[in-house]
Amino acid sequence: MAKTGKKKEEEQSFLYSLIKRSTVFLFLFLTVMLLLYFSGNFQSFQDSSLRIILFCSSLTAVMLFSFSAIGIIASLVMAISFKKPGYLLGMLVYALIAAGTAAVFVSLRGLAVLTAGIQGIAG
Repeated sequence: MAKTGKKKEEEQSFLYSLIKRSTVFLFLFLTVMLLLYFSGNFQSFQDSSLRIILFCSSLTAVMLFSFSAIGIIASLVMAISFKKPGYLLGMLVYALIAAGTAAVFVSLRGLAVLTAGIQGIAG
């Protein structure tokens, strides 16, 4: 009888672990894209390549923010369902990631607008 309860918990936590792994992947991918953009500035990448990297970084930031928001909701549901306070810590981590990602997204879009303005003046 106890095994069926544990099996139910494992099935429900699969979605939570999938969200967690997706969030980690997108966070690392966004970090790599930002490092590529900044190293590309120093290595004189073409402007079109840098704009593509900015666009991909912005898209990744939107996806990361979405997964973080889903992670906040999932952590809250898991904390209420299983009455474990560890999920509340996860909710705090997701909230910090979401706030940082929002700041990065605003910075990236501002940088894209500045880059497009410079291209309009130079071209």
